Amino acid sequence: MQRDTEDTLPLSDEDEPGERLSLVEVETVKARPPSRRKRLWQVGIALATVLAVLFAFRGVYSPRQAPTAPAPTARPRFISPPLALFASNVNFGAMIINNKLFPKQPVLLPITQDDYTVALTASPFHPVTCHISHLHSGEPDAGPDQHCQIASGITGIPTLTLNGISGSPTYIISLVLGLNDLPPEQQAAVRSTILAQSFTLHQQTTVPVGDYYAAAVDQNGNITSQRATRPLQAEISLVSPSGIRNVGPYFCDNDVACPGPTEPGFFPSTSSRDWLLEINAAVRWRFTTSAGQVVDEAAYGFSSLVYRYFSYDTTNGWHLDVAASQMFETPDELGNDNCIAGAGILQSQLQGSSGYSFDFPSSIEGCFVKINNGTASQERLLWRFGVLLAADQAAHTSFPNLPIAPKQEIDIIGG
Repeated sequence: MQRDTEDTLPLSDEDEPGERLSLVEVETVKARPPSRRKRLWQVGIALATVLAVLFAFRGVYSPRQAPTAPAPTARPRFISPPLALFASNVNFGAMIINNKLFPKQPVLLPITQDDYTVALTASPFHPVTCHISHLHSGEPDAGPDQHCQIASGITGIPTLTLNGISGSPTYIISLVLGLNDLPPEQQAAVRSTILAQSFTLHQQTTVPVGDYYAAAVDQNGNITSQRATRPLQAEISLVSPSGIRNVGPYFCDNDVACPGPTEPGFFPSTSSRDWLLEINAAVRWRFTTSAGQVVDEAAYGFSSLVYRYFSYDTTNGWHLDVAASQMFETPDELGNDNCIAGAGILQSQLQGSSGYSFDFPSSIEGCFVKINNGTASQERLLWRFGVLLAADQAAHTSFPNLPIAPKQEIDIIGG
């Protein structure tokens, strides 16, 4: 996600402006009666005193006048404390926040202090505890524990009403749970389920004669390409990224899945005990002859954005929640994954450019990518069949190591 009020202290004797006046000790003189001049001076003082009293109480003896309306003053502005959403990528379990139990999470709270200790208990996961510091001062720190994450400045979060509090959170304090937070036998069961049920997407198309296709890709994302001398069958599929680390870091170490997001809206309204994971995936292109002989293949790790819900019950253990996972399905998930993988390869090529954007809808056939480098020149790249191509002269000048896209490939994608 400062409002310190400075108190004004009275000045000490040493701080008073000007010079200190010395005290004069006055002795009472019991001598002769006062002189005429002195008596007149005393009478004058007495009259002045009476007039001062009458002036002070004039409102008591004079007719009351209608009071004058006070000048309008600005209403004091009430600034409410920022709100924090304490959430997890599981939709069950209890939280203890600074020794207060919340049997249902997520939890929305006003931030009134700097330090927070948050514990999450969601069996069968191991309990997790996070220590957050400097939250109220606007410089939050969750420490090195990967279970504890802090997000701020997130846009698009609607007003939430949770545990009797309404508002839009300034911070999201996430307690994320991954495969390693389960007992070993359950880790193995979930991993098997991911491998069996999360990598089923595949589509086929054809590589025309003369088109480029990927023959190999190394760990640094460098692609070896070929041009087809005969039509080839091309199959794209979603596979496990085991052994693939050519673009990254996008993966959780040594696992097939990362903890999923904790932002509001990611969890469906369901009574199931759901756990959201982001599947570590790769896009694989495999090219074969008409007889089915494999010619070449190349796989690309990428930031998958492939989310799956897994549900738990004590009878059946963990299983894929198919109904809940359907909320993430898109009309062409593989097409999106294909172009995201291409964007990852492009990112490794960009140096000094401000970014990129897709010009056309994603497809397994390919997509154009426009370079946003702050100049008027048009630099377009073509991602097709696992190969990054320069689609115009400006792009080839900036990326001379990339092949120039044949016109037939540009025309096919709609360029």
